[in-house]
Amino acid sequence: MIKSAVFLMAMLLLFSCKKEVKTSTQNGGTGNTTGTTIPPVLTSDTLTFSGYTWTMKNSSTGTLGPGPNNWSKANAYVDSNGYLHLKITKTNGKWYCAEVQSTQKFGYGKYQFWIDGRIDELDNNVILGLFNYSGTDGIDEMDIEYGTFGGTRANSGFTVYPSAAVGGLQWHNGFNTTLTNTLTTQRFTRNSDKSVLFEEISGFYDDDSHIIDSVSCTNPPNSISQVAMPVYMNLWLNKGDAPVNGLPAEIVIHSFKFTPQ
Repeated sequence: MIKSAVFLMAMLLLFSCKKEVKTSTQNGGTGNTTGTTIPPVLTSDTLTFSGYTWTMKNSSTGTLGPGPNNWSKANAYVDSNGYLHLKITKTNGKWYCAEVQSTQKFGYGKYQFWIDGRIDELDNNVILGLFNYSGTDGIDEMDIEYGTFGGTRANSGFTVYPSAAVGGLQWHNGFNTTLTNTLTTQRFTRNSDKSVLFEEISGFYDDDSHIIDSVSCTNPPNSISQVAMPVYMNLWLNKGDAPVNGLPAEIVIHSFKFTPQ
């Protein structure tokens, strides 16, 4: 009887000493009761945005390119307005980036992104990418990028990588952008004549109103990819280096629209 009573008291003491750990299921959750940050718990590896399904990049072990960086699917989410948020955050001493990839592939046509954020004033190590990409580095890619790559480039750039069949050097147009507000339309059009037209527009427009910069890649036209490819949107750190200002970053994408040609 004495042994049973001692065992019962020990079990009661054990259960009374258990601590409750609270894990936030919201993006950017505050963590547990001890102050240690716990990444948000997500139940899906995909999200729906602008009528398309997107996979979220996540690296639970090790780093992945570009960068290389740590990636968290918690850093890409759609809010109640239907806007996509891409974030760079620091968790347990590590910086995590965000990327989404469309499950659908796209070919000739107009690719349009409505962006909310001062992309002309990104930290020197923060880069925003909006692009069409086959998945093999150095070929089959149409790229809009904002960021100075550690202070080594102009803050904006349009790039076309050659087709896999032809190979060769990429075409690049770098320039410095100074915006007057946070809203821009970013657009590239893959034409059936194998040219690519890039446009940067002030505000949200479906037409060619309020163009800030426009340039076309046509040379050589037979090296421009004709492959149907997924669309990617990412916010990442140059060489995986922490933001110079030590602060998290966020860009909001109101919509993605594809108009086939």
